[in-house]
Amino acid sequence: MKLPTGERRVIDLSVLVSESLPASWPGHMPFTHKNWSWYAEVENPIDPVRSTGPYRTNFFVMDEHCGTHMDGPTHFIPPPGSGLEHAGELGTITGDKVDLEQLWGPAATIDVTELSGTGDPGESPEILPWHIEDWESRHGDLEPGEVVLFHSGWDWTDQALARDHATITPIGPAMGGDAVSIRFPQ
Repeated sequence: MKLPTGERRVIDLSVLVSESLPASWPGHMPFTHKNWSWYAEVENPIDPVRSTGPYRTNFFVMDEHCGTHMDGPTHFIPPPGSGLEHAGELGTITGDKVDLEQLWGPAATIDVTELSGTGDPGESPEILPWHIEDWESRHGDLEPGEVVLFHSGWDWTDQALARDHATITPIGPAMGGDAVSIRFPQ
């Protein structure tokens, strides 16, 4: 974010990981956090070695897609020679090979709050090319290297509450393929 003084500020948009965070894929393990020891000796069923004194420690288990995260291209693109559709060189780039410079930059925020709550249960309403084009007509073209943020008004706690009530609600908007390809080609 560029401040009026010309200085820049880094804003962390990460969501705190929580047991109520609705971020596990169906059939995948949800985030789990447990207290392992609270200043007391416990028998460790995994490793019979005990500590030399009391201590506090916790453990957590989470799917790699839980909470705020970044997927490398290999998440969706098969490697060359795999014989699979859409295979290519990007299928060799795992998350550890992604240049960190690609994960931050000046931000442009596009308001898509009119989409919030409009999807069918369990489906994301689609962010379309006209959302981007409308923003650009008022603010100028998006520049290479800009981070595009879509302000949807959707809050993950809404989904957490829905889980507690055993209902499936519409989920937050997502970019449609046309919006990705029209403005952000490979």
